[in-house]
Amino acid sequence: MQVNWGIWGRKLGYSKANLLNPTLNVLLGAGILGYYVRLERDWWKGVGRYHSSMAWRQRNYINKVWESYKGILSRVRR
Repeated sequence: MQVNWGIWGRKLGYSKANLLNPTLNVLLGAGILGYYVRLERDWWKGVGRYHSSMAWRQRNYINKVWESYKGILSRVRR
């Protein structure tokens, strides 16, 4: 995960050093992703919002995540 300290670290009360802790970083990142999925009421829109508030950046990120997901599925299905 890459939790943006400028946006989330301050809001949640964590320092930059705190966010370097992998366990904390993953837990916060998963929570933030869950927040956006619930807010958007759509998995893929939530994934896009997790990355950016700008629609074009959301689309690009969704496409990258989708391509990664398809690659993982193809390896798992072998």
